[in-house]
Amino acid sequence: MVEEDESMVSAPVPPRSTAAALSRSRLDRPVRSPGRYLAVSFTVAAVVLAVYLVVPASIRTGVFAVGAIGCMVVVLVGLRRNSPTDTYAWRCMLGAATSFLVGLSARSVRDDLPSLLRLLPEVLVLLGYLLLVLGIVGWSRRGGNSRPTPTIIDAVLVTLGMTFVSWVLLVAPVLSTTRDVPSLVLNGLFPAIDAGLFTMAFFLLLSKTRFNVSLVLLVAALLVTIVGDLGYAIATARSVAAPTVVLDAMYLLAFVLLAAASLHPSMARVGRTGGVTAALTRQRMTVSVALVATCAALPLVGEAVGTADVVVRSTFLAVILVGMFVRGERALSRVQRSEDKARHDATHDSLTGLPDRSMLESILERAARRPSSSASATTVLFADLDNFKVVNDSYGHRAGDELIQAAAQRIRRVVSSDEDVVRYAGDEFVVVAHCDRARAEELAELLLAAFAEPFELSVASLYVSVSIGIATSCGPAGLADDLVREADTAMYDAKFRGPAAYAFFDESLRTAATRSVELGSALRGAVARGEMAVHYQPIVSLRTHDVLVYEALVRWKHRGRWVGPDEFIPVAEATNMISEIGTWVLDTALGDLVRLRVAGAPGISMSVNLSVLQLRDERLPDVVADLLASHGLDGSVLGLEVTESALIADPVVANRVLARLAEQDIVLVLDDFGMGYSSLGRLRDLPITVIKIDKSFIDRVPVDDASVSIVSAIEAMATALTMRTVAEGVETKEQERIVTELGCTYAQGYLYGRPAPVETFLP
Repeated sequence: MVEEDESMVSAPVPPRSTAAALSRSRLDRPVRSPGRYLAVSFTVAAVVLAVYLVVPASIRTGVFAVGAIGCMVVVLVGLRRNSPTDTYAWRCMLGAATSFLVGLSARSVRDDLPSLLRLLPEVLVLLGYLLLVLGIVGWSRRGGNSRPTPTIIDAVLVTLGMTFVSWVLLVAPVLSTTRDVPSLVLNGLFPAIDAGLFTMAFFLLLSKTRFNVSLVLLVAALLVTIVGDLGYAIATARSVAAPTVVLDAMYLLAFVLLAAASLHPSMARVGRTGGVTAALTRQRMTVSVALVATCAALPLVGEAVGTADVVVRSTFLAVILVGMFVRGERALSRVQRSEDKARHDATHDSLTGLPDRSMLESILERAARRPSSSASATTVLFADLDNFKVVNDSYGHRAGDELIQAAAQRIRRVVSSDEDVVRYAGDEFVVVAHCDRARAEELAELLLAAFAEPFELSVASLYVSVSIGIATSCGPAGLADDLVREADTAMYDAKFRGPAAYAFFDESLRTAATRSVELGSALRGAVARGEMAVHYQPIVSLRTHDVLVYEALVRWKHRGRWVGPDEFIPVAEATNMISEIGTWVLDTALGDLVRLRVAGAPGISMSVNLSVLQLRDERLPDVVADLLASHGLDGSVLGLEVTESALIADPVVANRVLARLAEQDIVLVLDDFGMGYSSLGRLRDLPITVIKIDKSFIDRVPVDDASVSIVSAIEAMATALTMRTVAEGVETKEQERIVTELGCTYAQGYLYGRPAPVETFLP
C-alpha cells in the first residue's frame, strides 16, 4: 500500500525523543509523488473491496472484522512511524473506528439482543461520530486557527439541513407505520452527521497551504461512509432488503482509506492550515446558500403527514434560519473587525501599539479645537531617548525593541487620559496636550522621573534617560508641522545641555535654527572659495617647556568675520560637508607640518581633530595613508584626536577605524576626557595612547580640591594604562605648577600661545 525508501522501512524504530525530532523534520520536507501514493492507496482499497465482495457469504463477517482490525493496527503503526507531535486527533480517529467496528458488528446480531439493547449498534455508531467530531475539531484548533467556530457553525448548519432532508424524505412519511422509531430516527441522523463531518474535513482540506495526501484520504473515507449510512437509512425507512454486502463494503473501504491516511508522512501535519482565505469564505457561503435553498424547497416535495411533522419541519426551518442569521452576523462582525484592525494597524505602531506619525496631524487638529483659556495652548513634548543607539549596538535590536516598548509604557503611565502619545520615529515619542506652561513643565518632570528608574530588559538592567523639547502654539491646526519641528529643535537644545533635560522652544532657538540653515548654505563651497583657514596651537612638554606638537584648528571667515568651529562644525556634520572639510584640514595641516620641519623644527608633530562622522567612515584610514604618502611623512608624526562622544556614537565601526589607524603608527588621542562616558575597560581595549584632560577641571585646580583629586585620579589611571596626559586650558603659572606636580606630561593653553596661522610659528 505504501511506497517508502528501503532505508525507512528497514531502519530500527528510534527512541521517542529521536522519533519526535525526525517527525519534526518530516513535517517540513515535501512528500514525494503524492499522486502516485493516492493511486496506490485507491488501488489497494479496490482490491480489498473486490476480495470482500467475492468471498463466500459465510465468512464475510469474519473477513470484515479481520480487515477492520488489521486497518486499526496499521493506524497504530502509522502513529509510531510518523510520530506526529499531536496524536490527540488520530487517537480519536482510532477510537471512532473501534466504536464503528463494534457497532456495525452488533447490527448482525440485533435480533438476538434483549429489547433494551436493540439500540446498542446505533449508540456505538453515534459514539464513533462523537469521537470523529472531537478529532476534526482538534485538527482545526491546532492548525493555526484557535477559533474554529465558523467551521463548526457551517458543519452544524449542514448537519441540520441534511437532518431536515432525512426527516422530510425518509422518516416522516413512514413514522406512523413502524414501531422501531428510535432506530429509524438514529439511522436517518447518521447521513446528516456524515455530511457535517465531511464539511468540516473538506474546509480543513481547502485551508491547506500544501497538498495533504493523508487529509485527502480521510475526506474520501468520510465520503464512502456517507454512502453506507445513506443506504442503511433508506433501507430502514423503506423497509426494503438492502444489499448489506455492498453497504458493509463501503465501511470496510473507509477503514482501508483511514489506514492508508495514517501511513503517509503527511499525517503528521493534517492540522497545519493556511488560515481562512477569501476564497474559502466564498465557498462556505456557497454551501450555506445552497443549504437554505434546499431546505426552503423541501416542503414542496410533499405535504406534512401530521401535526407532529409540521412542528418538526417548522422547528428545523426556524433553527436553520437562526443559524444562518448567526453565521451571517459572525461573518459581518469578522469583516468589521478585520477592517477595524487594518485601519488600526495602518495608523498605529506595531511594536508599541501607539499611534504613529501619520496620526499626529489629526491629533493636533483635535487638540487645537479644544476650548482654550488665556493660559492653555496646544503643547507638544518631543521626547528622544539618550544613547539609544548604544543599547542597540551593545545588546542587539531585540533589546532595543524591548527598551522602546518599556519606554512607551512609562510615557503612557505619566500622561493623563486626555493627552495623546505618538511614536514619532525610532526612539522618538511625541506627547500632545492642551495645557498651560505649568502643566507642560510638570509633564516633562514626570517623564524625566519615570526614566530615572532602570529598565529591566531580558539582557541587562539599563539606565536610559530622555531629552525633551517643548513647544506651544495657540495658532490653527495648519501649523502642526511647525509645532513639531519647534519641539524637535528644543529637544536638541535639551540634549546640548546634557542628558535627562528638557527645554522650551523660544525665539532664540528659532534664530539659531534659521542661522544654521543660512550657515549650511554659505558653508557649501567655502573650501573652494578659500574661506577656510587652519590655525595652530602649541602643546608643550611640562618638563622641558619645548613645543612638541601643534594642534590644527579650523577657522572659517564668513562675510568678513571669523565663525567659531563650535558654530559651524555641527552644521557641517548635519549637512554631510564635514568629510570634505576634514580632509582639507588634514591635508593642509600635514603640508604646514612639512614647512615647520624644514624651517628648523624636525621633531615637531601635528595633531588634528576628527569629527563623529569621520570616525564612522571606514574609508578614513585609506584617506589618511594617502595624504601621509603624498607629503612624504610617516604616521608617527601625526596625532588624531577623537572625543568620547564620537567613540560611543558607533563603537563597532569606531573600533575598526581606530585599529587600522593604529597600524599606521598614528598617535590616537582621547580629547576632552572626563566629560563623557569612558570606562577603564573601554580605554583598555582601545589603541589610545594620549588622554587630554578637559579644560573644565584644569580651570578649577587652584581653588577646588575636588578638581585636583579628579586630575590626580585621571593621571593615575593613565599611568596604569601606560598612557600620557595633556592638561588642556592652562592659562596661569599656578595651574601649570599644579598639573606638573600631579604628573601630567604635556600642557596646552593660552599660557603657551593662542591659535594662530602657521606663519606665526615659522622662524
